[in-house]
Amino acid sequence: MIPQAGALSLIAPPFAGMTRIRFDGCDLSRAARDTPVLRVYGAAPAGTTFQVSELLTSPHELVAARLRQMLWVELRLSREVLPKLRRQARAPYLRSAFERHLLETERHVTCLRTILHELEVPAEPEESPVFL
Repeated sequence: MIPQAGALSLIAPPFAGMTRIRFDGCDLSRAARDTPVLRVYGAAPAGTTFQVSELLTSPHELVAARLRQMLWVELRLSREVLPKLRRQARAPYLRSAFERHLLETERHVTCLRTILHELEVPAEPEESPVFL
């Protein structure tokens, strides 16, 4: 069924009524424009001291920081983790699966670098707490 003219204004947008916007621990919904937002990560694993906190001044910087962290993870996977798993795999189908995953991961690196370039931010990887 196709809505008639004027009926679209009666359809609520997909996120209507949403009051809080969260992005990995950062609540951006109540921040005034140009208000610095503190980047916060979850609690440190037991027995470790872990503090990563950086002052971000806009949602644009937050997205760029998260993309740089994704880039770091993808690079680590493609340079260290997947080659090691591929070498250790005994079954040919498993070795082949790791090879495919490695190719996909290398494409992710290329895509992330392209996106960061288009956002006009540095495309330098930023260490991520994912592997800490």
